[in-house]
Amino acid sequence: EGATVNVLDYGAFNDNTNTSVTTAAIQAAIDTGKNVFLPEGTYSINSALTVHSVEQIIFGSSFGNTSIVQTTVGENGIEVDNKQRVQIRNLKLSATGSNTKAGLYVTGSAYSTFSFLEITGFNYGVHVDEGSLTYYSELFIINTRSHGMYISGPTGACVDTTVMRSYIGGSGQAGTAHGVYIEGQASGVYFTKVDIYLSSGYGIFMETGTGLQPPNAGFFNQCIIDQNTAGGVRIDDGLLFEFNNCWTSGLSDGYWFDTAMSDARIIGGQIFNMGSHGVKILGTRC
Repeated sequence: EGATVNVLDYGAFNDNTNTSVTTAAIQAAIDTGKNVFLPEGTYSINSALTVHSVEQIIFGSSFGNTSIVQTTVGENGIEVDNKQRVQIRNLKLSATGSNTKAGLYVTGSAYSTFSFLEITGFNYGVHVDEGSLTYYSELFIINTRSHGMYISGPTGACVDTTVMRSYIGGSGQAGTAHGVYIEGQASGVYFTKVDIYLSSGYGIFMETGTGLQPPNAGFFNQCIIDQNTAGGVRIDDGLLFEFNNCWTSGLSDGYWFDTAMSDARIIGGQIFNMGSHGVKILGTRC
C-alpha cells in the first residue's frame, strides 16, 4: 500500500464515541497525504472527511467491519474533489437523522476507484458531480432518502462513469426518488451487472434536468431493474442508449422513451410481468 498511517495513532476512537475528536483525528491522518488505514470498529464523525491528495488510498480492515457514521444531516460522508487516482475501499458509510447529502461525493477526480463500500441512510448513496473517468465496483447502496446513485453534469460534461457488480436498493425512503438518476451532460455512462431494486421512483431515470445539455451515450449490460414503483427505465431526453440483456419487471412500464429521446436499442433480455407497458415509445427516433 505504500506509506500508511493508522487513524488510531492520531487519536480516533473506533467505539462510536468522541465524535469531534474522532473527526479531527481521521482528517489529520488524511491530511498527511499518506495512505490511511481505519482498523475494525465504528467511527462517529460530524463533518465530511475530505481527500486532499492525489494517489491516496483510504481503506478499512475488511468489507463491513469498518464503519463511519455521519451524525450531521448537512454533511457528506467522504468528499473527493478533483484529486486523481484516489482509492477508497472496505468501508461502511451510514448517516443518522434526515441527511441531505451523499455518503460519497466525487467531482472531477479522474482515474479514481471506489470499491467494496456499503452506503446507507444518506440522502444520496453516491453523488458523481461533473466527474470524469471514475470507476465504482462492489457497491451496496441501501435505503437512501433520495436517489441511490446521482450522476450530474449541470454546467459541463460528466464523462465516463463506470459501475460494475453492485446493488442499489430501497432508494427514496423520504419520497419519490430513483435508483439511478442521471441529469445534465453525462456522457459515457457504463453499468454492468448492477441490480436496482425497490426505489420509490424509477429504477433508472435520465433527463436534462438542471443541466445545459441532455445525457448521451449510456450503456447498460446484464442489469436487473426490478420492483421499482414508477417503472423500470425512463429517459425523457438524450440520445444513444443501449440496454443489452437486461431484466426489467415490476410495477409500471419496463422502458419509457419520451418525445425528446432518440437512438435507443434494447438487445435481448427480459421484460416481464409489468404493471403497464413493456416498452413505451413516444419519440420519433427511438
